[in-house]
Amino acid sequence: MQFEFFRKVLMFFSAHTLLIALTIFFKSTLAYAADWQCFTEPLTTSFISEGQGKTIELTVLHHNGVHYMPIHSGIITPYDLDYLKDQGSVLTKLGSRFSLTFNKEKCKEYGDWKLSCFTNEKKTAGNLTIDSAHLITSIVTQEIFDYTFREVEIHLSLRIQGKSYSIPMKYAANQCQTRYN
Repeated sequence: MQFEFFRKVLMFFSAHTLLIALTIFFKSTLAYAADWQCFTEPLTTSFISEGQGKTIELTVLHHNGVHYMPIHSGIITPYDLDYLKDQGSVLTKLGSRFSLTFNKEKCKEYGDWKLSCFTNEKKTAGNLTIDSAHLITSIVTQEIFDYTFREVEIHLSLRIQGKSYSIPMKYAANQCQTRYN
């Protein structure tokens, strides 16, 4: 008889604990996917995401103007210079501030700053029409000697007039915050 009582009490608390954990998880997931921002110090390029009902509004802001926007991530060879010049001449037409709207249904959060959003709704930004956009955020960890660096990497891929372009940016983990941090 006593065992049955403890089993029911344990099941009651287990169910409530699970319910609380799921509530916290889903609230943090929805909060993260919708409301976050990443800024460097001093200010260079910032990404700001704000939830608005069923959509997420992503704003990209180049604080020092379009000629200082990131357009490439990785190794550059002399062969790449013409390609990068073409990328830069197109992307600067977006302007120093532009916004994109993603439907929350086309966003998926994979936990801890790992997010993917896609839209194929045409959007005019500056002097360009963006045919589609894909936003990916991820965590990059680098170990040097006895210290571990943790960075948030944001990669915004754009399809403009049949060509692919990207705006990549890395931030120290403490430079990115959700609304609830």
